[in-house]
Amino acid sequence: MYLRLLVVSIAFALGACSSGGSSDGTTTGGDTGGDTGGGDTAGGDTGGGNTGDTKAGVWQGDMGFGPGVYVIDNANNLYGLATAHGGSYNSFFGNLGTGDSFNGQLDTHFHPASNAIKGSAFAPQGEDVAATAINVNIVNGQTIESLDTNNPFTLTFATNGLQPAATIASVAGSWSGVHSFCSNATDCQEFTIDLTFNGTTLTGATGVNALPTGDNVFPVSMSGTISEFGSVLTTQYTWGTRSLNGVIYFDDNGDLILNGDSAAEQTISSKLSR
Repeated sequence: MYLRLLVVSIAFALGACSSGGSSDGTTTGGDTGGDTGGGDTAGGDTGGGNTGDTKAGVWQGDMGFGPGVYVIDNANNLYGLATAHGGSYNSFFGNLGTGDSFNGQLDTHFHPASNAIKGSAFAPQGEDVAATAINVNIVNGQTIESLDTNNPFTLTFATNGLQPAATIASVAGSWSGVHSFCSNATDCQEFTIDLTFNGTTLTGATGVNALPTGDNVFPVSMSGTISEFGSVLTTQYTWGTRSLNGVIYFDDNGDLILNGDSAAEQTISSKLSR
C-alpha cells in the first residue's frame, strides 16, 4: 500500500497524464464533464439544490455499496460516496446527461479503511475497480430509481439538503485527515491531508509519513476554490499539478467530506475533522 501511494503520488505530482485527457478541469474524457456547475445558489438553489427541471442537488440512498450521498451539479456531473462496513468507502463519478434516464457506467474507486492505530480517515487515493453499471429513471427533485432487477435501488432527493449545511462560513478554518496503513506487521505509514478554507480559497497539503518517526517523505501541495451549492460546496482544486473537481459536505458525524475526481480517473478524497 505504501509503495502504491508513493508511486501514484509521484505520478500525480509530476502531472503524468498518460490518459491523454486534459487536467485543466475542462475535459474529463466523458467522466465528470469537468465543470462543477459553479455553485450558483441564487434563483432557487435551496436545500439539496434546484427542485425545478434539473436533477441538480443532493441525493441519498444505497446503490448496493452502503448508505451514500450523491451530489449532481448543474452540468449533470455526479459525485458519489458510499460507506461500507468497517470504515471503507466507494466513490463514484460520471455524467448523467440531460435526460430523465441514464443507462451507462460510473467510474468507481474503492477506499480502504485505516488499519493502524492513529488512522481516522479512509484511504484518500481510491483504487480503481470495475466500473459500476446503472440503468435508472430520474424524476427531478424526487427519485432516481434503478430499472435493473438485479440491482434494485432508489435514491431520494434531499429536499432540505444535508444538515448541517456546508457553507463558506461553516467550513472556514483548518481541517485534517489521517489514513494509516501497514505493508506488513512492523512497517506502517500515514497519509495525511491538511486543508484550510479562507473565504472561497482552499489551501493545504498531503503527506506520506513514515512511522514511528513521523517523517514526511512525500509532501504535495493542494490549492483551489470552493463555491456554495445548496447545502454542499462544489470545488475545483489541484494536487501537485493535477486538477480535480469535487464536492465538500458534512456527514452525519459532523466530519467534513472531500470527494473529488480527476480527468485521469484518479481521486484525492478524505474525511476531515478540526
